[in-house]
Amino acid sequence: MTCTRQYTQVRAGGADTEGCLLFHNGALVAVMVKLSDDHGGELSGKWYLEQAFGSQEYIDHAIFNDLDAAEKYLCSVGIP
Repeated sequence: MTCTRQYTQVRAGGADTEGCLLFHNGALVAVMVKLSDDHGGELSGKWYLEQAFGSQEYIDHAIFNDLDAAEKYLCSVGIP
């Protein structure tokens, strides 16, 4: 399993601007967005699955404590 990250800025008109593209074996599998302080204490700083590609087994719009947890899940579930 080869997973890589590419950090990027997200411009969606809101406060959530930190993003990360996750790749598995060179193919884009997810767009992640880091939740800002605007989401309150419990969600602030967590990573939101904005869009997933490649598997119907993903949990839509899941929230992860960190990118390591997101990567572990997204690069192992249902990827051909």
